[in-house]
This record gives sequence, C-alpha cells and structure tokens, in this order.
Amino acid sequence: MIIRQLGRVDYLPTWEKMRAFTDARSPDTEDELWVCEHAPVFTQGVAGKPEHLLLNPANIPVIKTDRGGQITYHGPGQAMVYVLFNLKRAGYGVRELVLRIENAVIVLLAAHGVAAYGKRDAPGVYVELPSPLSRSAGEGWGEGGDQHNYLSINPASQLPQDLKHYAREMRANATDAEALIWSLVRGRRLLGLKFRRQHTVGRYILDFYCEELQLAIELDGGQHQEQVNYDAERTEKLEKHGITVLRFWNNDVMTQTEVVMQDLFNRIQSMQSPSPQPSPALRERGSNPEAKIAALGLKVRNGHTYHGLAFNVDMDLTPFSAINPCGYSGLRVTHLHELGVSLTLETAGMSLAEELRRQLSAPVK
Repeated sequence: MIIRQLGRVDYLPTWEKMRAFTDARSPDTEDELWVCEHAPVFTQGVAGKPEHLLLNPANIPVIKTDRGGQITYHGPGQAMVYVLFNLKRAGYGVRELVLRIENAVIVLLAAHGVAAYGKRDAPGVYVELPSPLSRSAGEGWGEGGDQHNYLSINPASQLPQDLKHYAREMRANATDAEALIWSLVRGRRLLGLKFRRQHTVGRYILDFYCEELQLAIELDGGQHQEQVNYDAERTEKLEKHGITVLRFWNNDVMTQTEVVMQDLFNRIQSMQSPSPQPSPALRERGSNPEAKIAALGLKVRNGHTYHGLAFNVDMDLTPFSAINPCGYSGLRVTHLHELGVSLTLETAGMSLAEELRRQLSAPVK
C-alpha cells in the first residue's frame, strides 16, 4: 500500500483525482493512502440536508460530494487521509473497513494517552473531555441574601415581582441579535454546552446562561451606553457569586457574527482548560462531555473505495459552530491540541497513515 503526502491541496481537484484513480484501477492496482490538508471548505454527503448548514458568514465554499454522510468542515490543521482501497481483494466488507479505519485513530490516540471509541450508529471517533471545574455560586441569592433591587437589571423602570413571568415576556420579544445568538447556541450547538435564554439567577435575568460553566452572555444595545455604571455593578455582583459575564454589542452580533462567535469560542475554551495528555482513566465513558475528533465518509464504486478520514490535529474549530456536524445538532468537535497532545500536522497525518496501512492490511479474523 502506497502512502502519498500531498501537502495542502484544494478539495475539488483532489476529489476529481480520486474518482479518476478509482475509475482507472485494474485488479492489480496497488492501494493508496493520500495524506493532505485543505483550505477551508464545507462538504455535503450525497444525502446531505442543506438545513444542517446553519449560517456561513465567512462564505466558506460548500461542495456537494458523492461520499456518504452529512455536512462536515475541512480546513488548515486537519489531517485528511483518503483511502483508495480494493475491498474485493481485501476480503472484507464496508462495515469491517469502517471499523479498521476507526481503530487506526483509536490506536494512535491511545499511544498519546487518550482513550477513544467509535459508534456503530454514528461513524467516526469520539473522546470524552474532562468536565470544567465547577465553581460555587456562593450564598445569598434568595430572600434575606443579596438584596440588590431590580434597578440593577433595568434602571429605567421597576420590574414586576414575578421574574419568571417577565423572563417569558422577554423570550417572546427577543431582539434580532438575541434571536441570532440563540440560533447558534441552542441545542448544544456551541461546544456541546447547554445554554438557556432569559434565565433567572437570583434576582437577575441573564440573556443567555450556561450552568455547566456558570457563564452569562449579555447582549447590549445602544441604551447600555447610558447605564455603564449599572451594568458594571451588576457584572461585579454576578462575578462575586462565581458567574463569568461576557458582553457583546448587538450591532457587532449582527454585522460581525463570525468575529463574535470566534471570540466566544476562544473564551469558552480558555475557561475549560484541559490538562495535558489526560489519562484514559479520566475518559471513562458516560462521565464527561463527548466530542468528535475524527469524521469518516466513504464512497464505494465497483468494489473500490475513495474519500476517507478527517482527523482534527490543531485547527480553528469555529466553522463547526456554523453547522450541525455530520448532521447532529449540538455535536461537539475537538482536536488533538485541546487534548494536550502536541503533534505537527505532518507527523499526525503520516503516523495515522502508517497505522491505517497496518490495520487495513491485517488478516481477516
């Protein structure tokens, strides 16, 4: 089996070359693995649903392909390994091939202290991330505790006593900026985290709140320029109770959505602070947040395969927040760097290709 290192190449001509190679194969043609990297591109599987592309503010190209699966993202820092393979000659089927490809990633990760696993109903390779350290919210949110009045939320008028009722009204009358952010974080779409909107915490109503991280996201309109002191006091009180507050201007949300999401993404990642090379013991399945580190999509034509594996090494994960990765809303995506494993893209790609060659060539049991 030949391993070819292609470097950074455009997606479309590489796909065309894979098809041409497959169509020209003879029974004696040697199998090949192509290792490469792509410029940013979204690819849709043959049955891909367009609604899984949630937004595309950076106008990243979207290419409809002939592989299986739904939408995914390829970009710098991701190792692509294309599997040009003769299934007939190998003597096993597609399901066995998928298992062997997944196992190559699992073996490589295990060599760096990361436990990983595949899923029968969702091809690819997954890991479990350590949960961020929970921070105590402190005391004094109820009656008899923090007695700060409702003017800290809205200095222009006295709010109703029924905060939950008022929060429901605010949800029903969301601003355009709130509606946009909600579409990007709802259903665990942002790093697998659960957010609530117009959520009451003690005597406050927060635009968006993630209990897991004790994180509040606040969107400010022009009126907030006139109440800077109120907002600062409110933020100070929330942070004293262990809640981190991130603020964005409505105008920035609407006109620079990608920049806002990148900033939010980076700041959340810095809060989670994964430990270097976490041990397999920390990744006992079912105990921590799950994330996908490798996606798999294949095309089989006349007993021969092409397309293959995308392995996240050290990349900007922001574009994944613009899609339902592999068709799954809220699926979190990770990369080696987040797991504390420092490998260059070339080393990771070639190491994976070597392990794939071993796995694919192993005798059928």
